[in-house]
Amino acid sequence: MNWEHKISTIVLWGKEIKKQLEECPPPPSDLIPEPGVVDWHEGELWTILRKTYYQNNWLTPYHTYFMLTRIVEDYLDENVLRNWLSNYPAVSKDQQSMKVGITMAGNIPLAGFHDLLCVILSGHRAILKLSSKDNILLPYLLEKLYSIAPEIREQVSISEHLLKDCDAYIATGSDNSARYFEHYFGKYPHIIRRNRHSVAILNGDESKEELQALCQDIFLYYGLGCRNVSMLLVPENYDWMPFIECSKEFDHYMRFAKYKNNFDYQYTLLLLNKQEHWKSECLLMEENPNLNAPISKLHFIYTNKAEKYLEAMNQEDIQVVVGKNHTPFGRAQYPAINDYADHIDTMQWLLGL
Repeated sequence: MNWEHKISTIVLWGKEIKKQLEECPPPPSDLIPEPGVVDWHEGELWTILRKTYYQNNWLTPYHTYFMLTRIVEDYLDENVLRNWLSNYPAVSKDQQSMKVGITMAGNIPLAGFHDLLCVILSGHRAILKLSSKDNILLPYLLEKLYSIAPEIREQVSISEHLLKDCDAYIATGSDNSARYFEHYFGKYPHIIRRNRHSVAILNGDESKEELQALCQDIFLYYGLGCRNVSMLLVPENYDWMPFIECSKEFDHYMRFAKYKNNFDYQYTLLLLNKQEHWKSECLLMEENPNLNAPISKLHFIYTNKAEKYLEAMNQEDIQVVVGKNHTPFGRAQYPAINDYADHIDTMQWLLGL
């Protein structure tokens, strides 16, 4: 497939996914499917959303539907694709096709989709190792792609085993798994992604709408993504009450057992350690310089020099900075197609193999 054919195929894929989304109304954010209970909706996509949730309860229908919507609008739109690819040289017919192994994470729905898209468009072969926490949705989407362009079966395949005999690797995981990836893939061309976290800077004069948008950055996907805000830099004597009031929109998280268990555990630790903290019905706020905040917790730092504090932090640990003069509030989970994870241009790297 030449470059133009690939673009046309990907656009048709996006239209097919969009069609499935239109046939399945957006699930409510507080909807938790229960076995034996009459379904909220009937249809092909809803069946997949439900199966995905039963396999991994962190991937709720609302969150998965949201991710699919973002992929269709921000990655698979024809104008978006053409504007993005105009920055790269067209794939040459003589370019050697390499096998690229992609190890995907399962912390949020379809983590690694962007990597797959880049490999397809770059003309290489993608060998996928799916996470056991998210191995239902992507095969479903790939079948839609194969029905549009059967020849892509030769370019994209899923491995049930450890990735071996590839020419290059892209792997995403935790800091611990990254050491494992380095051991096995280090001698090959590779992109290995580790834990990253996101930060928000508050001035204290944010509007209610801005704080509500910030809560989306914090709570979406239960805070499990690298683009979820896990730390706030706030001015000294910051008034927490407006923020706590806005967080009430996510009080329904406490009806989700996994989230509530984490909240209760972290709250107990704060009480046992007599640690000062702020608390809403669904979130715990602790003064703590560690970017890695556990589920249901948000760390913060009091500082009147937030930008300087930010500059002093290890930039390799930061994925997104939210705030005025940075990524706007509420946009952390809307990465553009050229907003590469870990700031590594995946497409340029693939074209240079």
